[in-house]
Amino acid sequence: MRLIIDLDGTICSEEKTYSRALAKLKPNALSTIKALKKKNYTIIIYSARGWSEYEMTYDWLKKK
Repeated sequence: MRLIIDLDGTICSEEKTYSRALAKLKPNALSTIKALKKKNYTIIIYSARGWSEYEMTYDWLKKK
């Protein structure tokens, strides 16, 4: 099963464009996503962030 989860305001705090690299994970977001992955869910992260923020966002997600 696939599950699409919004990024800003759902998984992490919603920051102004220039501060998005400083976003903080919401409580239990990471543990919930890991639990869903263990149940074989395909997790798709949705974001309205622009392409100019892609690498920063990708790196931020990888570190979590």
